[in-house]
Amino acid sequence: MHPWESVAPDPFSEITTADLPAPPSALRSQYRTSPLTGPRPPAPQATPTQTQAWASFLAGAVHNGLDPTLVTQWLTILADATGSPVLPSLASMPLGDYVNLRLSAILTGLETTTYAPYLAGWRLRIEPELGQLPLRLITTALITAAVLGWIADGCSRSTIKNTLAMLSRIFEQAIVDGILEHNPAHITG
Repeated sequence: MHPWESVAPDPFSEITTADLPAPPSALRSQYRTSPLTGPRPPAPQATPTQTQAWASFLAGAVHNGLDPTLVTQWLTILADATGSPVLPSLASMPLGDYVNLRLSAILTGLETTTYAPYLAGWRLRIEPELGQLPLRLITTALITAAVLGWIADGCSRSTIKNTLAMLSRIFEQAIVDGILEHNPAHITG
């Protein structure tokens, strides 16, 4: 953790379902049309929780001697690049840290008999292979390379399926939390 980041232990503690974006079906009537790209959804607006997090991040950065103009530019570039405002503490969070924060939400709704193989997939394969990478930078190509490595290590088909199912649940939770827009763990073959 950098000294200029907020000291809040869990960036999701204040996020409620009211902070989640509306489903695409609710936004269809608000789409703008471009002759080149077709319909596009309107740019999402920052929620009060996100605005407060950005303000506290900026205040902490200024307190630690960083130039507020540069920090503001970084936050703006981050929001433009992702297409949605993201809490600064989540922008470069490694996969391992994210799962440690959100494990209970990721496992919500699973049968108790499924916990053991999913957690084993996380602990033995996903975390050592991808855990140190920022969540937002993990791509389908990286996941495919990891799967090929697990196959080369002699993992069975069911082991790989359980591992991919856990990885997919992690990314689905990241979508719900507004960190990602799509799930890169949907691979076939």
